[in-house]
Amino acid sequence: MKTKKIIILFSGLFFLLVILAPMALADDFGIGNFFSEKEQKLEGVNSSDVLVKGENFTITQEEFVDHKENLKMIYELNDISLDVSNEEVIDQIVENKLLLKVSDEQGIEVTKNDVQEYALQTRKAFEEENISKELKQIHLELAKQLNVSPEEYFTHPDVLKQYEDVVKINKLVDHMELEGTLNDKYSLSDFVHDLKVENKDTLNINKQALEQFE
Repeated sequence: MKTKKIIILFSGLFFLLVILAPMALADDFGIGNFFSEKEQKLEGVNSSDVLVKGENFTITQEEFVDHKENLKMIYELNDISLDVSNEEVIDQIVENKLLLKVSDEQGIEVTKNDVQEYALQTRKAFEEENISKELKQIHLELAKQLNVSPEEYFTHPDVLKQYEDVVKINKLVDHMELEGTLNDKYSLSDFVHDLKVENKDTLNINKQALEQFE
């Protein structure tokens, strides 16, 4: 069976990649319970409290908690124990922030039509008959969080902003491949690694605040 991949977007999170098949789902995993528990944890942090400060970007405690909890859900959906440190969670968020920063520096432009086309493709993916019941439930919960219908979810301004970021990074990668920066000997992973090393000294992590999330 061919593996299908869908990008699911969450508020406060750039993207998570869900492997749909083959995939061993946890039988007792409750999607609704996950969203309720995550909401409780988010209520315990101040949305404006900065956890990480970089050059031209910040990561709030709310972003961190949201990302970590979403990772936990994806792992549990795949029946895998979450063995990711807080530092690794921050590292993942930093990667996305840095790629967006490079996209802006490279002058990568994303049009309204680009975003609408991506939204349409994502909606079609969720409307496929063979999509799992878990992903259908996630979609419903995400729409509920935004107080919109499942159909309206794909055109909500918050969601479209996240789609814009995804498209921007995709365009950056296409541009770098076209100009030869990325090739068989130098992959996107290599570029991201070098990018993080280059920006390592510009990151200021509030380690004391981070300890509360252990």
